Amino acid sequence: MPNETIRNILSRRSVRAYTSKQISREQLDVILAAARYAPSAMNQQGRHFLVVQGQSNIQAMLEAGGLSGNPFYGAPTVVVAFANPEAAVPAESAALSIGNMLLAAHALGLAGCWIHAVTAIFATDAGKALQQQWGVPDGFIAVGSAALGYRDGEAPAPKPRRESCVTFIS
Repeated sequence: MPNETIRNILSRRSVRAYTSKQISREQLDVILAAARYAPSAMNQQGRHFLVVQGQSNIQAMLEAGGLSGNPFYGAPTVVVAFANPEAAVPAESAALSIGNMLLAAHALGLAGCWIHAVTAIFATDAGKALQQQWGVPDGFIAVGSAALGYRDGEAPAPKPRRESCVTFIS
């Protein structure tokens, strides 16, 4: 493979089982820097990141969304990416940030998984109240989240990729 960046992109996997060990603040700072440096339309940077740690806080999110199961797979850290709906292509810019977080986590030896359930959680009245209580700017919408932590078990094997998804025009 050409370089470490490409190796990280090709070897990252979504992990759905985590230990309870919390990631360090230093690791989290690197992951958040990667999120902030993701491209955003017209460099508007209309994103906000909510870091949720501690099972009681994660449980509060689940209860706000009326969820009985845990879509975060027991990850000790969840970073929710919110977008300013007034920004140019807000969801896409926030989505790129989540991708960067997952790649940064993998490069640091951590595990991660995109979790979309936060869009439903923060669309509820209870979720909006929690969003306000936790200091997310008014009107911002949840786009997705990164569940982050240490993998519990073996890394998942890569699934086959569709080779027929590219068309070349010369």
